[in-house]
Amino acid sequence: MMANGWKTKEEIMADYGYSDSTFNARMDECFKSDYRDAIIYDKSKYGLIDENRYQEFLKWRTKKHWDNLLGRNRRR
Repeated sequence: MMANGWKTKEEIMADYGYSDSTFNARMDECFKSDYRDAIIYDKSKYGLIDENRYQEFLKWRTKKHWDNLLGRNRRR
């Protein structure tokens, strides 16, 4: 990991237990969201990932999942 919290695709896959297809699906979803700045472009499809921002994306994704599953006004 770099000192600024950026990680490579391989580091994210290892740390989160992602397969290649799961990684690509998460990155595609992240890119289409307001959290696309978690993906640092360096001439490859997914050069580096800002892990702190990516974790914010995962929290947003989780909240969206629970809101859809339980309804927006229902308390957990």
